[in-house]
Amino acid sequence: MRSPITPADAYFRFRLLARLAEHAERARQAPPAGRKPGPYDALRESKRKGLAEGKDDGRIKRFLSHVRKKENFPREVHCIMNLCMAATYDPDPKAPLGFRVPFNLESGETIRGALKKWRGHDPINLVARYATT
Repeated sequence: MRSPITPADAYFRFRLLARLAEHAERARQAPPAGRKPGPYDALRESKRKGLAEGKDDGRIKRFLSHVRKKENFPREVHCIMNLCMAATYDPDPKAPLGFRVPFNLESGETIRGALKKWRGHDPINLVARYATT
C-alpha cells in the first residue's frame, strides 16, 4: 500500500518556518496601537505583555478585521492559514483570541514549546505515531 504522504507533507517543517517568518514580519510592521516614539526594549516589553508566550497584543485582531473587509486577500492567505493552524495546534482559552502563535510578535523569535506542539501535527510525525505494522 502506498503512503498517503505527499511531498508537500514531507516539507511541513520547512514550509512552516518560512510562512511563520512571513507572518512575523507582517506583525512586526504593524506595531500595537499606542506605542510611544523613542527607545524601546522589544524583548522586555514582549515578556511584560505576554507576547513571548505567543499571545496577541491586538495586532492579530486588527489584521483579521482588516482582512474581513476585503473582497480579495491573496497576500494574506498564508498569514490566515498560520492563524488557523495556531487556533488548532495551540488553543489557549486564556489568550486574547483563544490561541497562541508560535513566535514572539515583537522579535519574530520562535517559541520552542509552541513549535514542539506544532511539530506534533507534522504528517511525518503522525505517520510514526499512528502507523500499524
